[in-house]
Amino acid sequence: MPVASPRTPPKGKSGTFTVAFVHPDLGIGGAERLVVDAALGLRTRGHRVHIYTSHHSPAHCFPETVGPAAVPVTVCGDWLPRSIAGSMHLLCALARHLYLILWLCRQSWSSTSTPDVYVVDQIAVGVPLLRWATGKRVLFYCHFPDKLLTGGQGKGALARAYRVPLDWLEDRGTAAADEMLVNSKFTRAVTAIAFPKLRAASAVVYPGVAAPAADAPPMIDVQWASEGPLVLSINRFERKKVLHLAIAAFKEAAVPDAVLVLAGGYDPLVDENAAVLASLRKQCTALGLEHVTLPPSAYPKPGGTLYLPSTTKPQKPGSSSGTSETGSRPRVVFMPSVPEPLKRGLLARATVLVYTPPYEHFGIVPVEAMRAGVPVVAHASGGPAESVVHLRTGWLCEPESISAASAPSSSPSASPTRGRSPATATSTSPARSASRSVSPGSWPASDDDTDAGDYLLEPARPVDLVAVRATLRDVSRPFDPAHPPFGSAAAWAALMREFARGIRWAAVDVRTGRDRERVRRACVARAEARFGIERFVDGIEAGLMVCMAGASATASAGKRGKVQ
Repeated sequence: MPVASPRTPPKGKSGTFTVAFVHPDLGIGGAERLVVDAALGLRTRGHRVHIYTSHHSPAHCFPETVGPAAVPVTVCGDWLPRSIAGSMHLLCALARHLYLILWLCRQSWSSTSTPDVYVVDQIAVGVPLLRWATGKRVLFYCHFPDKLLTGGQGKGALARAYRVPLDWLEDRGTAAADEMLVNSKFTRAVTAIAFPKLRAASAVVYPGVAAPAADAPPMIDVQWASEGPLVLSINRFERKKVLHLAIAAFKEAAVPDAVLVLAGGYDPLVDENAAVLASLRKQCTALGLEHVTLPPSAYPKPGGTLYLPSTTKPQKPGSSSGTSETGSRPRVVFMPSVPEPLKRGLLARATVLVYTPPYEHFGIVPVEAMRAGVPVVAHASGGPAESVVHLRTGWLCEPESISAASAPSSSPSASPTRGRSPATATSTSPARSASRSVSPGSWPASDDDTDAGDYLLEPARPVDLVAVRATLRDVSRPFDPAHPPFGSAAAWAALMREFARGIRWAAVDVRTGRDRERVRRACVARAEARFGIERFVDGIEAGLMVCMAGASATASAGKRGKVQ
């Protein structure tokens, strides 16, 4: 098979590249949002972009990927199964990925117009083949090592043996990339331990959040009868998102007239989504919380108004008129598959965002909430520990205090920092340490920690892969109230109470106090200063430049060799 020779970056007035993004499933999620934003941002700067994927449904995707002005998307391999007999999901995902890679290789041999560089994310197994067969540079954007998401979940020898070759392939694929970027300092620390053969530390390029485009559909307004606090959760309906924690904390917080909305991605092709939604409904019933589920057909068109089922106002044609499953006003509303205009409307009305996943690799939703001026209550681990500033733009729930919690907690409204100033409380918290010390397996504070909108230095906390792996394995199991995740019932209860304190801080203390506007401004300032879309595209473009500079060096060395 002919292998294309390395090529120097395109020269000329434009200095632009042809970039091919390779993504496994272009649905609706944080990773998909990142790929679409990167493609759109590079296209506005003159680069030519194309997204290749194994699955893309116009009915379940971001609007920027459909229509005449959309980023071009090519689907290949969607006929391959996602699972076999309800299992072997990873093996099927790898098969779909490799089929797509082989198709791209064949295209590079038969077409005169080929990309200058490939940007691969999520799955790295096909990177060596793509580099060898096409002779082009490959930039890998790592969201999180897959071996830590799924490895070790089986207890039997067969399950462990199943993982051994897959982990080896991931190690080789990740190391083969010409350049690698990561989405957070936490992910960089984890990859440094998980992939010891990496040649150098990866650059951190935080995902960005953009303001709605001028031609974006108008948002869908949201109204409800009580006009009390709107507690919002936006996440895919997956076990690892620990949405049961949001419901339990909402019940514990007991904020008067509050409404909890759980919105997020819901794919009817994914059995786990349906199972999680059914389990959440069951939890609400067990806790005595009235609840209702709005089908996507109940959402009004862009520019309309969605009246939550708890309202007493007359329903307009096309608006929701749902009632709870027990016939009374619900306090919990499930909204699967929310479109972007409705998501913006929910963020515009929200009092607080509750973000429950532990050790989230980055977490774009908290940044989207801060961009809308909404404080965030999140687990003080992973990406949210870098994006959310405790008592300034939200409330971080400490994993150390959770794991060690055995003593009874005070009331939900009692804050562990009450009686001290925010600055003192934050500086004495282990997760909000101002230390700049850096040790192996920790994520150091960056040089730009004093940018506008920053209030504290980032932590330099060591990463315990055993704890990370155990927690991710624990929360990936079906929820059982008798055996909740996080190791023990005491740890679950402590974490739930801490989230409840955060909800009360935002929905009571901040909402009714003099700090409401200060917190709103702090949220917007931090999101714009550290997580703006232009800053994200700058990072991706810089990564491409470094990646292509290696191609230039290789080509120059080849020419010198011929001369000699």
